[in-house]
Amino acid sequence: LRAETQTKVGTMSDGFLRIEQAHGVVTLTMDDGKANVMSVRMLRALHAAFENAAAQGDMVLLTGRPGLFSGGFDLAVFKRDPVELVTMLTEGARLTERMLSHPRPVLAVCSGHAVAMGVFVLLSADWRIGIDDSSRIVQANEVANAMTLPHFAIEVCRQRLAPAALVRTALLAEPHDPRQALRAGFFDQIAALPELAQ
Repeated sequence: LRAETQTKVGTMSDGFLRIEQAHGVVTLTMDDGKANVMSVRMLRALHAAFENAAAQGDMVLLTGRPGLFSGGFDLAVFKRDPVELVTMLTEGARLTERMLSHPRPVLAVCSGHAVAMGVFVLLSADWRIGIDDSSRIVQANEVANAMTLPHFAIEVCRQRLAPAALVRTALLAEPHDPRQALRAGFFDQIAALPELAQ
């Protein structure tokens, strides 16, 4: 992966999403300095990046900063503004659709915790690599927080997860360490950090 991004044709950053383009691969690194939440701002930046990648015919590699992929939707929006909430949920659903229909392969490297909407974004990639670190968790925690899983999230889980894992994920909000996540279907493979750096 490092070899693909060392010689950069272009690099942009707006403080929470870094975009690097090289050799037909666009690397998107989420880093808002906090939980990498899927706020309206983050979602729109991701939409724009995927739209541009599609126009250029680029593959996409999506990741987060070390230790964190994404903590999910911005929970502050749930308490703040109903209109913004609907926008955030709609843009989140559209992002999973955009990723699934991207004309070139989409690779996700789960750099750490992936929770709630972070899981659904992860599962929308064509190939998913987790870091072999038992301290990191993958969890759709909506039910544990007395929330309802939206239909798009259930369908994204259904297409990737083993049937038994789907029940444990969607109904029981079971957390998974990387090795459990691999068996469940969240990841296609797991690798140690040194392997990913090669």
